[in-house]
Amino acid sequence: MPKEKLSAREIAASHIEAALDTGVRGELREALKKAAEGFAKAKAKYGRHSIFGIASGRAPHEAAYSMQKFIRAGFGTHHIDNCSRA
Repeated sequence: MPKEKLSAREIAASHIEAALDTGVRGELREALKKAAEGFAKAKAKYGRHSIFGIASGRAPHEAAYSMQKFIRAGFGTHHIDNCSRA
């Protein structure tokens, strides 16, 4: 029987939940909350194109794809690059 295909949101949620089960739950949750608040504040004040992503040129393709999805789907901007062009 074929496996159920998960959405990108479901996959990301499962990875975040796995990371949160490290024993430092309060600290990591607080850090993620602060990061989300900072992104939301910058987006509200300066607009969605004020946020950009820089990925590693030596990272695997999956990491670059995840970063690209995070910036494009999460913030609605296409501003992403990698460090190998700098």
